[in-house]
Amino acid sequence: MINTLKRILGRERKIIAQYERANPKVCMVVWNTFVTDARVTREAKSLIELGREVTVIAVHEPGKTRKQEVKDGIRIIRVKRPFVSGKINTKFKPEQATIIKRPTLKMKAKYWLKPMIQLSIKWLIGLKFLYYAIREKAGVYHAHDLNTLIPVYIASRMRGTRLVYDAHEISTDRAGWGNKKIWQLVEKILIRRADEVITTNLTRAEYLRSIYEIPLPTIVHNVPNYISLQRTNLLREKLNIPDSKPILLYQGGIQRERGLETLIEAMEWINPSAVLVFIGNGSLKHKLIYMVDQLNLKSRVYFMDAVPMDQLLYYTASADIGMQVLQNTCFNHYSACSNKLFEYIMAGIPVIASDLPEMRKIIETSMTGLLIDPRDPRNIADAVNRLLEDKELYQTFSRNTREASKIYNWENEKHHLQKLYS
Repeated sequence: MINTLKRILGRERKIIAQYERANPKVCMVVWNTFVTDARVTREAKSLIELGREVTVIAVHEPGKTRKQEVKDGIRIIRVKRPFVSGKINTKFKPEQATIIKRPTLKMKAKYWLKPMIQLSIKWLIGLKFLYYAIREKAGVYHAHDLNTLIPVYIASRMRGTRLVYDAHEISTDRAGWGNKKIWQLVEKILIRRADEVITTNLTRAEYLRSIYEIPLPTIVHNVPNYISLQRTNLLREKLNIPDSKPILLYQGGIQRERGLETLIEAMEWINPSAVLVFIGNGSLKHKLIYMVDQLNLKSRVYFMDAVPMDQLLYYTASADIGMQVLQNTCFNHYSACSNKLFEYIMAGIPVIASDLPEMRKIIETSMTGLLIDPRDPRNIADAVNRLLEDKELYQTFSRNTREASKIYNWENEKHHLQKLYS
């Protein structure tokens, strides 16, 4: 009883460490459905290798996910979003782009009501996360990103355990995030109370160290598992694309500020034999489909839904060039070195990527592709055409991906995570 009070109230490190050694349970919380989150999956499996028992608390989507299941040794608990029933219509409508100078009273009410409802839903989900996290009685609590940090922090304090904060993104300067000043205050307070802080690259680690005056976070790059892949034909078979047509591939979330509209615009100047394939889902998808239709590009641009994580790289290996045209619209994008970049390299295809610090570092040191200005469709097209025309350069980049994949893989990276739990 005394040790419990010392652990919970006094936060005595030795007693917390003793409790953790006796309690191998790790409770992770992530604000998605935990269906296609490759990073969290890899981290959970790596902790299971250490003899840990991992539970992931995520978000439930009725009809799409199970409330509870065990997958690859990971116990998964999903909480349902409140007030959500049926399907939400997110289809893009052309009239949505029309500027209305005099909004009606009804429109004003919707303008204020929608964010209030969204905020209420987020807080209720957070409370559900907290409830299930506390019930886990874990030895370590692991928050994936800022949107889970509050409930995970409270759970770790109530159970007297270590708190690991895993910042996949720079959420306080990220596209689509509102109330950034409030979230920065939350992060400033709680990041200093975390026992371990993790992020994805040096630029982000130095940023967090600088603005919050904390020790340099542990860097765990967002890289795939190593796999020796041979070229496949999956995309051509799935979409009936002739062998003679080179395939440009974008895979991942189809969201705003990722340069996807510019990528479609670039098709006007890209060699007409080439086609563009999108693999993934997101709020921007219907708008892109409409844009393709308006530009008469249906015969050159294809869309596929997201595929299971264990199949994705086989689809990637059937493309010819991997595209990552992220826009420099916020620090989170500026500092990004996303998983898809390493997935393209692992699949053995040359990359065309935005000229941003972390991506430049990878592309220039590995010599696996070309850097572009993601704002300029002509610049994107020029880079694509150069790779399509210069066969020797293309083959050089392709060969270099094989060597780079032996460096940028999870087998080399997971030890940084496991060290924090050893």
